[in-house]
Parts: sequence; C-alpha cells; structure tokens
Amino acid sequence: PYTKGLIEAVPVVGKKKDVLNIIPGMVPNLIYPPSGCRFHPRCEYCFEPCDSKIPQNIEVGTNYFVACHLYDPQYKELAEKSIQNVKKNSSNKESHIQN
Repeated sequence: PYTKGLIEAVPVVGKKKDVLNIIPGMVPNLIYPPSGCRFHPRCEYCFEPCDSKIPQNIEVGTNYFVACHLYDPQYKELAEKSIQNVKKNSSNKESHIQN
C-alpha cells in the first residue's frame, strides 16, 4: 500500500491533475515508531495483525519482495476482508462525489 501511494503521487508529464494523490495521516515518529507494521497508521488496508506484528518479507515474484500482511498466506482471509472493505468504501466515496 505504501509503494502504491508513492506511485500514485508521481506526476505524469503532459497530464494535468487537479488533485495530487496523498497518503493520509502523519509520517510516523522515527524515534518512537508505531508497533507492528510501521505503515499501519496510514494504511487503508490495515487489519488485525498490522498494529502488533512486523510483516515478514514475502516473495511475490522472482526477486520481488513485499513486507505486508496482505500477502502473507497465514492472514489470507483477513486480508481478503480488508481488501473488500477498501473496495466497498472507495465505491461509496465515488458515488457520493458523482451525486
């Protein structure tokens, strides 16, 4: 999710954007970082283990790794629920914007 946010914030030459995509929340304190995943306070996909357990590096492709509980097989069901909630919430936001 953090990398996704960074990629979405990159401006595209020749393409005008009215709104800059931002990652919500505050940058964590580096002296007293949050427990668990360091990004969980700002992650829209945050679910149960994120605030208490540091994610392990998981290979998602040849030489491509991610440190995120969303990709950890032991949390598959919780991750799927989190993803569905984000999709549902984003579609609700879009319908409010269009109305």
